[in-house]
This record gives sequence, C-alpha cells and structure tokens, in this order.
Amino acid sequence: MASTDINHYEYLQAMLLTAGWEELTGELEGMREILADVTHISGSDDLFYKKGQINIIDLLLRLPDTVSDALDDLQGVNDD
Repeated sequence: MASTDINHYEYLQAMLLTAGWEELTGELEGMREILADVTHISGSDDLFYKKGQINIIDLLLRLPDTVSDALDDLQGVNDD
C-alpha cells in the first residue's frame, strides 16, 4: 500500500512543478491579498465567509510543503 501512496504523492509533486501550478499560485496569492482587506466587510457573515476563503487558499498554497512532508514520511517508512 505504501508504494501506491508514494506514487500518488510523486504525481502530486510533479504537478506542483508545472508552469500551470506557478500561475495558479500567483492568482491565489493575489486573491488572498484582496480578501485580507477587512475594510469592506459588512458584517459577521461576510467576515466568516472571507475567513473560509482565506483558509482554502492557504490550504492550497501549503500543498507543496504538505506533499513533500507526506512523501518524506512515506519514504522513511519504506526505508525502515
């Protein structure tokens, strides 16, 4: 099973090295910057909505580190 997991994360890692991912990352960073501006929030519902959007963007922006860490962990398990 670990071999299948390693393949999965290697495919994800390959995707994260593409020009398309770089473009998406740039777009997400721009969106995050806009969403972080709280001057136009009209109420608590709007605040929580923007917070959710920022959380999703952060999750995507951390994906390279998450994939790398998972792959390192899986390869460490296979080395044992």
